[in-house]
Amino acid sequence: MGEVVLHPASDLISDSEVPAIMGQIRPQWQSKGLIERVRRLLPVDPSSACQRLLNAAVQDLREKVQIAGIDIASEVAAAHKLPPINRGDRGAEDIENYSTAKLIDLSYRMGLLSRPEWRKMTRAYDIRRDLEHEDAEYEAGIEDCIYIFRHRFRWPDRSLGRA
Repeated sequence: MGEVVLHPASDLISDSEVPAIMGQIRPQWQSKGLIERVRRLLPVDPSSACQRLLNAAVQDLREKVQIAGIDIASEVAAAHKLPPINRGDRGAEDIENYSTAKLIDLSYRMGLLSRPEWRKMTRAYDIRRDLEHEDAEYEAGIEDCIYIFRHRFRWPDRSLGRA
């Protein structure tokens, strides 16, 4: 009892590029406890580690949309036939309730993600969605983890004037 059972692919993960990629995560995310928890979870349950990291990336996008401005988000949503975002105080609530897929599209349309970043984020979300909804049929492989780790938390904050 209390014994930690390593995932069968834990050697592949530790020998892969994932540990080096984790070191490239933006400093503001390195300082959050999430990254350390993901590091500890990775050898035991890489599928959950990938899901946690991507969930954090989505939350990061929600924050960036709000920083960029509710008014801008509202205009972009209307222009691109995305779900409406109210102006003012209710807009923040609307963004919090935005579906992940629509949030990724909104972020791209607002210029927070480049087209290649949007495609990568969409692909990473598709992997996570497969994991969440088809647990019995699909479990993250090392290639899925590498993909998610490689493409999250390293993209620049161009529109916000930060790198």
